[in-house]
Amino acid sequence: GSVDTTTTSAVVQWEQSQGDIDRYRLTVTPNQTDGTAKGRQDLTLPPERDSAQIDGLDPGHLYDITLVGVAYLTYYIVYEKIQGLGCMRSDLD
Repeated sequence: GSVDTTTTSAVVQWEQSQGDIDRYRLTVTPNQTDGTAKGRQDLTLPPERDSAQIDGLDPGHLYDITLVGVAYLTYYIVYEKIQGLGCMRSDLD
């Protein structure tokens, strides 16, 4: 991935995930111990995206940028098991 910056914004680019994801979560956190930089930003992006623009940054300050791909595989497995138990109970009645 790469980051291109201006004085108050940044464009983050990455290669799309090879696995199945439902969304990306991009987090921008000021890397300042004195609290002078503007606050944290959380962006949720669709899985087909491979870049994002971050606006409203303070010139001359450092920021930590984290990109995470989020998938719901565990949720679907749990839901299928619960649904299956419900069907078994219906059959026994």
